[in-house]
Amino acid sequence: MFPAKPGQCAICTDEIWVGGRATLPAKVDVGEAAVLFPECEHEYCATCLREWVKSTVHDRGLQFPTKCAQPECTSVLTADHLSQLAPDFVLDGATHDKYLERYLESEGKAVYCPQRGCGAFVVVDDPSATDNNGQRRGLNVLCHQCESIMCFRCRTLAHHPLTCNEFMALPEEERNPEDVAVLQIGRANLWKRCPGCQTLVERKDGCNFIKCACGEGFCYRCGKKYTHLERTAANQHGQPGCRCNLFDVPDELARELARNQAPVHVVAGHGAAAAAHAVGMQYNPYDRTADLEALLAEYAWPRHITGRRVMAHGADELLPADELRAEGRRVPPWLANYLNSTQCHYCHQRFATWGQLCNHLYTTRAHEVYMCCNRTFTHERGVVQHLQEKHGGDVGELTPFL
Repeated sequence: MFPAKPGQCAICTDEIWVGGRATLPAKVDVGEAAVLFPECEHEYCATCLREWVKSTVHDRGLQFPTKCAQPECTSVLTADHLSQLAPDFVLDGATHDKYLERYLESEGKAVYCPQRGCGAFVVVDDPSATDNNGQRRGLNVLCHQCESIMCFRCRTLAHHPLTCNEFMALPEEERNPEDVAVLQIGRANLWKRCPGCQTLVERKDGCNFIKCACGEGFCYRCGKKYTHLERTAANQHGQPGCRCNLFDVPDELARELARNQAPVHVVAGHGAAAAAHAVGMQYNPYDRTADLEALLAEYAWPRHITGRRVMAHGADELLPADELRAEGRRVPPWLANYLNSTQCHYCHQRFATWGQLCNHLYTTRAHEVYMCCNRTFTHERGVVQHLQEKHGGDVGELTPFL
């Protein structure tokens, strides 16, 4: 143990002692012993370093892993370094575990479960794994808490049989129809996606530098991430990956125009209903098939705000052929063949499960789908004829869209 010498805490600047107490004269007041930051060995009070580490763990606006507070020093506190610190430095159990979790997350080896209401911390040993052909496909992992299966790479629930590239190429509203309302708000307000975790981010005020909760820094104007977040002479936030001016913020007028644009599928009125309203005539609210034909001639089949197609009549649920027949419904042989083989009769794509086929039929924008009485119809004429014959022209749940 080498003789103690006076030093200075890198945070509070109080005098601390570096070295062993045993060699000091008995009458000397040594104050607090120093804790050395790993690698760089800059000196800290145990209390100051502990609070600094806790701040970086719980405040996602601060750089993580914890960086030495000395100006110009680039040393960081890795998970392995935690066990190397002096006995004077002790993190409480919760903060210690949280540090290890966030370190794994920063290394790309962990993710939070995307299932609504869960959010459990899930770790994967080898995120770079490939399939037998060497292709990077969806790395499906099981959440230990809710038992949902998720794609670790896409940070979403499993998207089998689509590859990650195929899944990410889908329109956003088809990836998760439940998020369509949030996506519409984001588009109306010109929100940007974090290039790190793909979360939608809203800028409140100030410059166009954004630091996401995941720790990624990026330019809000163009969306490109910063090369690093170390202060430079030109930019206090770090080195941008673009040439945008720091205060060249997104155009507020463009945001207003985007916000005020009406969705193309929202229709005020069509056909007989609109004409009757215009001349003040009485209109039969049940025979709306003419309005439906007018709507479909110009717009797509109506959808809920979630992005899922509306079922005209029925419990808003597609049923397999055997269940339809069990309820006394007539199922054409061609439709039964497609349903039994979990194949879409519009685009002929096959699916591994019934649920995946249903999700495709409810959400796809690659082609139209016509739905009533828990089944699909080949074309517009077929569903209109069905509505007239079976429901007397009553279009059911489609009425608010006409």
